Amino acid sequence: MRSRMDMQSFSRCAAAVALALVCAAAVHREVSAAWAADPAAQPTQQLPIRTPHGVGAARPGKQVVEVGDFTATIPALTAEFAYLPPGVLRRFHDDDSAARSFAIDYYGALLFAHDARDHGLYDRNPGLQAALAAQQRKMVSIAYLRDLARTDYEPTREEIEQYYALHGERLCRKPARYRLARLGVVIGKNAGEAERTAAQQRLAAIEKRLDAGDPFAEVAEQASDLQGRGPGGEVGWLTEEDLRMAAGREAITGLAKGARTPAIETPRGREIYLMLDREEARLLSADECKPALEQALVQEFNRDIRFRRMDEIAIALGASMNIDAVVEALRAVPRPADP
Repeated sequence: MRSRMDMQSFSRCAAAVALALVCAAAVHREVSAAWAADPAAQPTQQLPIRTPHGVGAARPGKQVVEVGDFTATIPALTAEFAYLPPGVLRRFHDDDSAARSFAIDYYGALLFAHDARDHGLYDRNPGLQAALAAQQRKMVSIAYLRDLARTDYEPTREEIEQYYALHGERLCRKPARYRLARLGVVIGKNAGEAERTAAQQRLAAIEKRLDAGDPFAEVAEQASDLQGRGPGGEVGWLTEEDLRMAAGREAITGLAKGARTPAIETPRGREIYLMLDREEARLLSADECKPALEQALVQEFNRDIRFRRMDEIAIALGASMNIDAVVEALRAVPRPADP
């Protein structure tokens, strides 16, 4: 019979692995602000189609999560979820459906971990428990080095300025940004001749109104098939990277403020862009770039102290590792097939 402490450790380890798995899935699903997807797309606000037993609103006398011996409060979960990658956290803040799906995955990992012990999963998979512990050690190692850098090293102003002189061009160049609006007509990929002719006629009418001085936003609202993130066909601020794969990229980025492109052929149809505002690329000052410079300095410090601290701990513990034997064990695992 395993102890209560064993079960709690196992449950927390399973929760950590669940975090890692859900993070990887969420990062994979994230789409950039580029043109792979319609810029008008908004996060969904729908609940998952199905929720397992026990999932619901607060219940009197119940912790936020209760699975066997494992319980958790909101502060405990907040402290745990603080270790999620920033991009994943932003997604969960912005997308209610993604956040709820994550909560269900987390709950499922705890349920499966609890049940797996009673079904002899460890006995059938002798390396599983060690692999779970390795996931925990990796997270602790990252947090340990971050904490060590925070307590042992804080870059001075002189170090920041010197680092700026050496690496400012690489770290502190702010890319150009473009605030755009768009309008246009959609032409289906398999559109027939009649549909294409009608679309061209509508586009001609749009261009005639613009040439006559009608406000771009008014024409976009009244005649465009496309939607923007804001009123009047506004797309918002985009960088060179966001526009890297856009049809007509050079024509768009070359616009002066207030100018518009001719109709551009795109996968969606024919589109016209208006440059509402633009910010040219520039080199930030050392003060403006201080957070990035400090982060880079701390990362260098981490690299330096990592092996120094490993030496200190290994000497104190009398630790050792046969690296050739570890590599041999690694390569004894069958090589996975290429995708």
